[in-house]
Amino acid sequence: MREFARVLPELAIDEEVWKTAYELAMRARARGLTVPATDVVIAACAKRHDADLEAADSDFDRLVTVGGPVRRAARRTGFSRGELSVPDDFDVMGCTEIETMFGEER
Repeated sequence: MREFARVLPELAIDEEVWKTAYELAMRARARGLTVPATDVVIAACAKRHDADLEAADSDFDRLVTVGGPVRRAARRTGFSRGELSVPDDFDVMGCTEIETMFGEER
């Protein structure tokens, strides 16, 4: 996570973001759409900072219909090329510890 924090930009959640979030939420409710508040704030922040938004849920698609940011195709700028590496065992890292914490034994 430290690597991601180092290369990913931090976008301020300022007064303009809150105003945009309020407007998006009100427009969504007026159309009968229910969208989690966290997604509304994320969308408002992306819109405010003209940031690309990549997401895997339909809530962001619904927000586009009420003025949320359009999910553009990712632009590969190469800013982090060679900066991050994913270990081969990434998908099982900490598996034993997690299973122990939650009472699951292999």
